[in-house]
Amino acid sequence: MTVMKPDISIIIPAYNAEETLTKTLDSIKNQTFQNFELILVDDGSTDQTAQVFLDQCYGDPRYQYYYQENAGQGVARNLAVKKAKGDYLCFIDADDLVSENYLEGLLKKAKESGAQIVLSDMFELHEDNLKIPISQRPREGSRLGYIMPTYPAKLFRADFFRDNFVEQPRMKFEDLATVPYYLYIADKIEYVRGIGYYYYQNPNSTVNNIAYFEDRQKSLYYLCDLFQRKGILEQAREEIHTFLKLRYLADKTKFETMIPLIYKRCEVCINQFLGKKGSDMFVNFFMVGSYNLYRAIKYVRGCQIDYRFMATTVESIVGSVNTQLRDCRIERVTKLRKENVISDCTKQFMNVNPADCDDISLFIFDLMDERFDVAYDGETCFTLSDAYLESPEMMPACRKRLSERLQDFSRDFDIFYQKLKSLAGDKKIIMVRMLLAEQYGDEEHREYFDEIDEIREINHLLNQLYDSVEAAIPEIITISVEEMEEYYTDREFRYGCYPWHLNELVYSEIGKMIAEKCDE
Repeated sequence: MTVMKPDISIIIPAYNAEETLTKTLDSIKNQTFQNFELILVDDGSTDQTAQVFLDQCYGDPRYQYYYQENAGQGVARNLAVKKAKGDYLCFIDADDLVSENYLEGLLKKAKESGAQIVLSDMFELHEDNLKIPISQRPREGSRLGYIMPTYPAKLFRADFFRDNFVEQPRMKFEDLATVPYYLYIADKIEYVRGIGYYYYQNPNSTVNNIAYFEDRQKSLYYLCDLFQRKGILEQAREEIHTFLKLRYLADKTKFETMIPLIYKRCEVCINQFLGKKGSDMFVNFFMVGSYNLYRAIKYVRGCQIDYRFMATTVESIVGSVNTQLRDCRIERVTKLRKENVISDCTKQFMNVNPADCDDISLFIFDLMDERFDVAYDGETCFTLSDAYLESPEMMPACRKRLSERLQDFSRDFDIFYQKLKSLAGDKKIIMVRMLLAEQYGDEEHREYFDEIDEIREINHLLNQLYDSVEAAIPEIITISVEEMEEYYTDREFRYGCYPWHLNELVYSEIGKMIAEKCDE
């Protein structure tokens, strides 16, 4: 076989990968683009990794095997980069998969744009075949915070990579310690939609040990020291701060309560390199709104939701000062909804003390759950929620009730907002214009819900509520999601395919929009 100069060098570090390597190699063999070389560096495996590779690739000169004593996958990648002959470098881990058009899509975008780095979508692949998308779209004004700091799911132009080559350290999280440098110095980064990198999420892995956090701390030190050695730490200070907040210290609770010593060390590290307070790394939320808002907030890295009021209307959340609602008996077959209304009327929101909100960074709400109803019949309050009954037949009833609510909304919202403002003081208050989804499906195919007319009418009424808030409070910070292309319900959503659910990709995108507002 005549071997052409490869356009792409695929680099795979492998350690004890006999159980996963076959599927990984198969996904590469099935690529629509074939002018590549593949370099596998065996990092001292003690199983049959080498035999699996030989069985799969023997006789094809595009596939090369190298062995090294166990030194870590970063060192293995260093060796492979030195051996690579391609114009572009593509890193794939030995237990991951790529879509059939992965190489073709990345290379086409790279050649058309001249980009030094091209990104693809990433998906967490779980044992039950659940695929959770992770967006990598570059954001204007920030790269480090919103692009996954990993070598996989990217195509690097080889000359750019070698001209700025950084030896990957012999440590865990070596990609976290070095990839942000390439992202920061690149003049042009492009993103390709519709091709996927699937990385396996090991259900047996754990972060609940000191070694995990110590390894992350080491990579943090290495990253900051790298920027310092390159003479760009000062100019990159804010970018690194965003990165640390959104990627490194993703769970404040684990640091503070489980391993307080490591948490404190990270605070010292942040202060040392960036002149920031450790508390600046986290965002403490006060949230009132829908399940969709809750899911989006969870994608704000470093988030901590200190107060959460979900599945409630403005009418019921101020129920403790609404004598008509407060004095009613509350009846409904849906126990959870009944309990929420009782909770709203008896305590919770209206009783929150401003002194208890000193640590809150951001106050955020949406109005999607205004479609819930609270109806009166004499001394009895009836409450009905489509989200709990999970019945599309309830759409007309929700629409009718929402239409009736418009006349009382301003009164109730004024009570709600004045209380929220008293808690927030001069801190940010954000309103997310969350709506019902009109479509359901997946990345490749979508269709409209049968109840599309009711959905659109409900959304029209919700938009009237949002508009009334913006008109009454011009200074309020607003996030609009109506024009988002990904705004649809995942047909495989674990809690059901209904218009009041979305998909993980759009949750993550809204989360990034919220994070951007936090940083403004």
